[in-house]
Amino acid sequence: MDVCALEVPFTEDEVFDALLGCSGDKAPGLDGFSMAFWQFA
Repeated sequence: MDVCALEVPFTEDEVFDALLGCSGDKAPGLDGFSMAFWQFA
């Protein structure tokens, strides 16, 4: 793996795909929001 590739910021599409790939019924994080909140926000 190229070390320089680790320094490239995430794209909006990558973040969106990761968010939608998670189950919505996960427990709230430290901010108190569940995964379902972030998926539909």
